[in-house]
Amino acid sequence: MLRSVTVIDGLFLASIGCLWIAAAGNRFGRGRLARQIGAVGWGLFSLFWLHTAAGYLITSRTFLGIIGLVTVGLTAYACTLVVRDRDAGARLTVAFSVMGALFVPFQFVGPIHGAVLGAVAAHTVAGLSVLGYDPIVGYGPEGYANVIYFEGLPVRYGIRIISACSGISAIALFVGLIAATKASPRKRLPFGVGVAALVYGLNLVRTMLVAGALGGNWFGFATGITASLYGVTDPRLASYYVAEYLLSQVLVVVALLGVYVALSARLSELQELVGDILDEASTDWTRLVGQR
Repeated sequence: MLRSVTVIDGLFLASIGCLWIAAAGNRFGRGRLARQIGAVGWGLFSLFWLHTAAGYLITSRTFLGIIGLVTVGLTAYACTLVVRDRDAGARLTVAFSVMGALFVPFQFVGPIHGAVLGAVAAHTVAGLSVLGYDPIVGYGPEGYANVIYFEGLPVRYGIRIISACSGISAIALFVGLIAATKASPRKRLPFGVGVAALVYGLNLVRTMLVAGALGGNWFGFATGITASLYGVTDPRLASYYVAEYLLSQVLVVVALLGVYVALSARLSELQELVGDILDEASTDWTRLVGQR
């Protein structure tokens, strides 16, 4: 039922648990407790992201590694906001508490995890079939139907859909930010559902790009690039590396920024939330520079 939990998973769960307690404390008037537990939660979350960023950098996902390091700084700053009892800190705590409420069941409850990964694999195969390819879904080592194979290609060219391919992190982030706005629940609900569907659809475009690049050898001409960057000379694997480690990483950031711009244009409360956080950061930065 429950998936295995590593030490790093434990760190993540502890941080989210602290944020849940802090959010509840703020909700029920226990401000001092909320600040103390919230500060611990954000500190643990920073450590988790430091480990995650290092993992990206070690596996040559440089762009995501940089984003991870930026996230370390942002979570550390959120910790300072909570300690200083700023409203922006309390609202960020709500946002990431909701994010955790969505992510934790997906990541650690086996049936949910398998169902989501299986759905992404099935929808990716359906999309590629429309483009004229003949992919099939197979079972991975955990027993989930989350591996995509292509007819006529060796098994080693199969591609496994993992947590990072699901889009759940981005979905949880946007839904969490929407939940932290001052919009009414009746207004927040449709925006949350809508952005989840939109991000899921955009994520399918990404998984189709990566799987299609492997199966269709779209970027096999780029062996010179992949040989110098990753030591990969097999044309089909080179095509995969270009799609996964170069194109998709940039496109993910562009897509998420586009989603934020479109969403904030429709939901002014989100723009207000982000604006308040940026104003707080700007004030702190000005004060910090002025002290030098």
